[in-house]
Amino acid sequence: MTPRIFLCEPAGLSAAQRSASDHWHERLFGFGFDVDQLRRPDYAPDPWPGLKRRMDGAHGVVVLGFRQLFVSSGHWRPNTEHETAASGTWSSPWLHIEAGLAIAFGLPLLLAPETGVREGVFAPETWTGAHRGTSLETPDPGIVGAWARSVVERVAANA
Repeated sequence: MTPRIFLCEPAGLSAAQRSASDHWHERLFGFGFDVDQLRRPDYAPDPWPGLKRRMDGAHGVVVLGFRQLFVSSGHWRPNTEHETAASGTWSSPWLHIEAGLAIAFGLPLLLAPETGVREGVFAPETWTGAHRGTSLETPDPGIVGAWARSVVERVAANA
């Protein structure tokens, strides 16, 4: 059985981001994996059944944390005792949902944030256990290889 990877990334990418995405696709195909991806035409008003179906059919998940928002000045949790500055670069909140679903499904998860993206699942301190992370632009071959081996092991265990 060919391992199937669910690849998550935002729909709107710059030319440079599209090129980086293409490199990730090539890496995944190089491992012999099939890549499943939710494209904009496949978006549905009720996304949950489709996402569940994709996770059910996946042996592993890759989340590419491309920059989607730059905040030059702002406040996180304004008017609370936890208020902090919120300037920085952010990715799509949907990527956090998809990463959470991968965790809930027990799938090997590889997180690859673009430089500057560090919120939520893209914070390196959250990369523990089967949830691995690496740079989107310069992925660590050891981390990517370990993740790929865990995907292949999952396929073998379910054969």
